[in-house]
Amino acid sequence: LGTLSLLLLFVGPALSMQRIAQERESGSWQVLRSDPVGALTLVGAKFLVVFLFYSLLAALVAATALGFIASRGGSYDMGRQASAFLAHLLLAGWHLSLGICASAHARTTLGAFMASFVMALGFILLGGAGDEAAHGWVGLVAVDPHLSSFRLGILRLQDLLYFLTAMALGLGLAARAVTVEVLRV
Repeated sequence: LGTLSLLLLFVGPALSMQRIAQERESGSWQVLRSDPVGALTLVGAKFLVVFLFYSLLAALVAATALGFIASRGGSYDMGRQASAFLAHLLLAGWHLSLGICASAHARTTLGAFMASFVMALGFILLGGAGDEAAHGWVGLVAVDPHLSSFRLGILRLQDLLYFLTAMALGLGLAARAVTVEVLRV
């Protein structure tokens, strides 16, 4: 999953940077802000669209890869593959929620990309702080310790809660930024 983290470090911000920041740049943000839709609904819908798009692409790639392995007579542990795919989706959701949060706070799409990239890189680098740090506060906030069980095909509740909480926090902060901006006008 190290390569996956690196790939999503670029793909996550690229897909999510436009969600709100581009609306501001194009001028359509004023129209969206005037709708009677709540900030959390708006942010949640933008997240859901980009997450479903990404999930569909990931499922197609995974199905193709597994089909290729099976056609060559290879074998694979379906439980570990399912665990790895779930980790992939959770990590993607984490990256996308960071990107939407950055997009809600940034004025430009480039600013959103850079902010999302730097935040995600920071959390990923925390995981490289060493095994002894994984047992302290670093292990609670770093991404890598929460991916290690998925590598073994093990689903731990604390790891699922980590990713779901991180996604909720990112989307909640994005909704808060949208609410504050609407109230300023």
